[in-house]
Amino acid sequence: EVLKVITGPNMGGKSTFIRGVGILVVMAQMGSFVPCAEMLLTPIDAVMARVGASDCLIRGVSTFLAEMLETAAVLRSASPKSLVIVDELGRGTSTYDGLGLAWSIAHHLATDQALGCFSLFATHFHELTSLADELPNKISNYCVKARINSEDLQDGFMGRGRILMEYRVEPGVCQKSYGMDVAHLVGLPDIVIKNANEKALSEQEVENIWLALSQPQSASNNVSLSVQVSWPNFSS
Repeated sequence: EVLKVITGPNMGGKSTFIRGVGILVVMAQMGSFVPCAEMLLTPIDAVMARVGASDCLIRGVSTFLAEMLETAAVLRSASPKSLVIVDELGRGTSTYDGLGLAWSIAHHLATDQALGCFSLFATHFHELTSLADELPNKISNYCVKARINSEDLQDGFMGRGRILMEYRVEPGVCQKSYGMDVAHLVGLPDIVIKNANEKALSEQEVENIWLALSQPQSASNNVSLSVQVSWPNFSS
């Protein structure tokens, strides 16, 4: 396995984890002590990071362009002995363009024979976790853990409990980003979060319908739709 897809909630520690790995690798290769009980290290020739992004008005570079410039530099320069760290790639553009680019770049990092570098890929695009099914020998899924404290129902979003970050990384997939819970945690108005949650659920429902309709249907699974139409009475 050469690429780890890391999912988890906002504020869960994904970015801190992958940046910490990069720092520890540099420290270890310098011969420095590292804050861990045990470490297995393969010598590498470079640590390449695509983390954070900001525009540059002087150079006429937007946030998304900065993302793509840094990513292109990584893909051009990385070798099989490099460590590549990618954090939230694709967030500077539309959802579907960002997802497509993140998916393709992760796939390229794992499969391109000229690269084959060890990569940590933190993302909120849960669709990327399907890459582990497609390439089980090259890609695996990890997640940072969070849970809802059911004993603290009054202090959580929609009365379901306060979100607690466990700051642990484990094999597996995080099914939710808990964005609404985090928004509640930092004090956004309840009406704003309520409307946001309703809109998110509505969009998710529409997406699920389109996914269901796009699946090929066998003769035995055809769904019959009954439509009733009421015509106005013009006779009077």
